[in-house]
Amino acid sequence: MPQQKSTFEKFFSDKSKGAKAPAYGVWAAFLSAYVEMLNEGRTTVHYGDVSTDDHNGLKTFIAAMQLVNPAALSRADAFAFWANIYNALTVDIVLDHYPVKSIKAIRSGITPGPWRRKLFSIGGEQLTLDNIEHDILRAFWGDNRVHYALNCGSIGCPNLLPQPFVGETLDDTLDQAATEFINHPRSVDFIRGRLVASSIYSWYKEDFRQARGGVLGHFQKYAAPELKNALGSETRISRHTYDWSLNDR
Repeated sequence: MPQQKSTFEKFFSDKSKGAKAPAYGVWAAFLSAYVEMLNEGRTTVHYGDVSTDDHNGLKTFIAAMQLVNPAALSRADAFAFWANIYNALTVDIVLDHYPVKSIKAIRSGITPGPWRRKLFSIGGEQLTLDNIEHDILRAFWGDNRVHYALNCGSIGCPNLLPQPFVGETLDDTLDQAATEFINHPRSVDFIRGRLVASSIYSWYKEDFRQARGGVLGHFQKYAAPELKNALGSETRISRHTYDWSLNDR
């Protein structure tokens, strides 16, 4: 469960000082070099091809981001900052343990997955991936599109985009990410005539309840014409599913 907002409110401000957004050139170059969009509409990461120099460069980028004051950024720039950090940290820890078949093989103590490990130090706080997702992004932004921004290193997850998030284009990029995911069968599909959806919409159903028409209305908003037509008469999701296999090439 998310912690109290007050624990992390120093990382967020609606009255931003308008500080300049951090530079994401290193992260952009990494994504361009190692993230590939497959013909099926899903991205994959070439973990096995990442050079030692580029992995070290990623670690240097993450260390530099620990000096940023996200509360001084605009609301859009701060969202982009946290989304980029979450994704960079995820790629970094996968590379630290590669090869693995699933990110769940990288444990936090006895708990599967690295999400409870303290991976990022900022403003005197040691943060986990769960802190970034639940206690900062979900808690302060209240935008269900956060689930399309964060990539957990799995095939079942929304795409790791081949470019960083930036504040100037954040809204359009989040809509694009939502559209790409919802129109891919790992998100929404019909199996033997029954509607099957990603487990994301079960795990975080409270985040989608407020969408007009709930989860099904959310699907309709981003669905391409063929899927929109297929969804027209549906009233429920029959089953949820998720593929935890590593999003490796």
